[in-house]
Amino acid sequence: MQSLADSRAACLGFNSEKDALVHSEKMFNLDISKFPELIAMEQANETYTKIYSIYEQHRAMIKEHSTLPW
Repeated sequence: MQSLADSRAACLGFNSEKDALVHSEKMFNLDISKFPELIAMEQANETYTKIYSIYEQHRAMIKEHSTLPW
């Protein structure tokens, strides 16, 4: 989970830097950059978040069922 949190934090930093660059490009009437690596990183983070959520639900279910008297 720590790696996912680190990746999200990095994305936030990259996005703020991207916003500053895009703003500068608009000021000087330049072509706007696309940043495909950042988009791919954000999509990967979304996928990993979904997978980790399923994993956490499964762990909670196992913990719940392990306390039941069989």
